[in-house]
Amino acid sequence: MEAYNNVINKIHKELNEVQQIEKCKNCECFFNVLEAVQGDLTDMGVDKGEPIFRDIEQWLDNGYKGKYSCLGCKICPPLKPYEEFSKEIRSEKTPLKVRLIPTPCACGGTCLTKPKTCCDEE
Repeated sequence: MEAYNNVINKIHKELNEVQQIEKCKNCECFFNVLEAVQGDLTDMGVDKGEPIFRDIEQWLDNGYKGKYSCLGCKICPPLKPYEEFSKEIRSEKTPLKVRLIPTPCACGGTCLTKPKTCCDEE
């Protein structure tokens, strides 16, 4: 677990930054990423008392109150940090489950069937 401290600190910082983006804090894409990170950390044996777990729980609890579907943004802010985190923690020696299938965003592809939104302008 100690070998992963830097990557855990990095994803924690990046998720905190995404959580501060107004359009992301209640978006299903952000929740999918948070749940995937939570699952990965559990699989890695990270103690649930760690600050990253407490923050993820708080972000999920607060965000679900106003949850909405994917906005179909061209660039999904929570996805890139998760892809990098996922790549860093997975190797042949660490065969963790793949929790998010690579798609244009973290919604699992539901945005591909929706009309374009204001986020496409970004």
